[in-house]
Amino acid sequence: VAILGAEGLGLVLGDFLARHAVPVVFVDSDPAHVRAAEERGHAVLFGDPLDERLLMRARFDLVETAIAVTANEYLNRLFVEHARDAFDVPRAVIAVPPSSGAAAPPHLRKAGIRVLFEQPH
Repeated sequence: VAILGAEGLGLVLGDFLARHAVPVVFVDSDPAHVRAAEERGHAVLFGDPLDERLLMRARFDLVETAIAVTANEYLNRLFVEHARDAFDVPRAVIAVPPSSGAAAPPHLRKAGIRVLFEQPH
């Protein structure tokens, strides 16, 4: 599992997956986030999450799920779409800002991208 966003929800999710023996790699461009994830024992790549060379170093050809949980919905979507298009990652999941409780936006459903917390939480 590759997670964009080594803070908050991303770290909690990474910790949970690691406890259940699921390999996790984080991608983040914030040095403080990278340090926090490394201190928790996670593999982390520092840099532009859309840089193909960076993702090749992360062995994205082996990634089965790309999850993006930053506060930037546009970046989240670009990251998972790039993972799917360039590396054939089969599953894409993003977090989007809370809305009025509506289901996933149609453009995401059409692209086959799943949304975390589609309902109010």
